[in-house]
Amino acid sequence: MLKYFLLQIVGVIPHPPLIFAAYELMRQWVFLVVTFTVWGFYALIRALQEKHVTEIRFDKLRIVHNNAQLSPHFTLNLIGDISAKSLKYSPELFDDLNHFITILRYAYLDNDKFNSLASEIEALFSYLHGQKIRFGEDFYVKEKIDPELLNFDDLYMPKLLLITLIENVFKHGIFQDPKMPVSIEAKMWYGEENSPVFNFSTQNKISEGLPLEKTGFGIETVRNLLDYFFQNARLTTSTNGAVFSLNLTIPYAKSNQTWPDR
Repeated sequence: MLKYFLLQIVGVIPHPPLIFAAYELMRQWVFLVVTFTVWGFYALIRALQEKHVTEIRFDKLRIVHNNAQLSPHFTLNLIGDISAKSLKYSPELFDDLNHFITILRYAYLDNDKFNSLASEIEALFSYLHGQKIRFGEDFYVKEKIDPELLNFDDLYMPKLLLITLIENVFKHGIFQDPKMPVSIEAKMWYGEENSPVFNFSTQNKISEGLPLEKTGFGIETVRNLLDYFFQNARLTTSTNGAVFSLNLTIPYAKSNQTWPDR
């Protein structure tokens, strides 16, 4: 009733007290109904959104569960058994399957564990073998990868780092031109105090006018890995007309504290 008396003080003559009280009760009732209705719709929308998110999470969990049902060991053992049987009928098929097993086993490795340069080179050999199978006579690559690199199992190399650089060639480069084959080289040389220095380089033809960043898919990620795991690694890229070149140098002077434990 305070509102009623205040209106009288300012000179506004309201309805009689009982009618005024009835109007006020009705107004407040309408306000409460509208407020609760709005909040009800809001709560319903939030509930539906949360239900949708929960369903998506459940679907993802179901996918992960289904994928985990076939363990890596089972898959590798099965393909290994098939590979062993194939030797009787086709040594070439046996060799192809073994390269496939090498890539598959390497892909299953834990990224947080120590990965050696030798393992990366072995996987790289198998990856290139797989590309030869895919493209056959349209595969023009000159590789000069020193087999001695397979002996450096005490030096660290982030998993799939070199393969990422090679995959970049096949995604964005031209490797079907016999006049300009892709060049891939990898070797180890020795610098000051006889410390090993790893060198990796590629050169390939690209389409005229293709921007450098289009040829460098994944290179920034590789740079970030190099900066984290190696102190003085150097990765350079350049284009000269229709030719893209990449050069990577990693001095292995000493172990880096960022290397995972063996």
